Parts: sequence; C-alpha cells; structure tokens
Amino acid sequence: MDITQKAHTAFFNGIPVQVPNEVRQNDPSFYVSYNKSTRDYGCPTTALVVNDPQMSKFYILCGDHRQQYEAAKTLAACLSYYASQPDLQHKYSDDL
Repeated sequence: MDITQKAHTAFFNGIPVQVPNEVRQNDPSFYVSYNKSTRDYGCPTTALVVNDPQMSKFYILCGDHRQQYEAAKTLAACLSYYASQPDLQHKYSDDL
C-alpha cells in the first residue's frame, strides 16, 4: 500500500494541530491508518477504515499492524486478519 499521508503538523485558522496518523491506501474502498500516539486511544493503534457509502467503519487494533495489512492487500484479507485478532481489538472499534 502506498503511504498517502504521514504524521505531520497542520494549521487550522493559524493554530498548529498535530496529525499523528500515517495513512496507507491503494484501494478506494479502504485504507489503513497507523497512530503511534497514545493520546487518543491509550496505546498505539492501527485502524482498518472501510469507506462504506452510508458510513465509514473503523476496525481498530491495539499496536502496529501495518506489515500484516500490507501483506493482506485486499479488503477481504484485511478483514479476515482483523477478525483473527479478537484480543487486540480496541474498545472503540466498530463491530465487525
């Protein structure tokens, strides 16, 4: 998957805001977002974000899972990997 966004500082109305996520995407139906910060979720997280026409779904795993999603490649394979990690699914994750 190509890196389409790196962690950076963005300015909104002149105010610096830290954007902690690295985003990887090759398929318009989903992307993988890695957040190494513990600020928002209490630990580093990797989210598989499915772009549903009605509402995006966020399948969040605790830890760094970029390599596993990179190897999975397709949405079906990524969802299968996510489902195989029940002990690492974050409490803020959407239900599969």
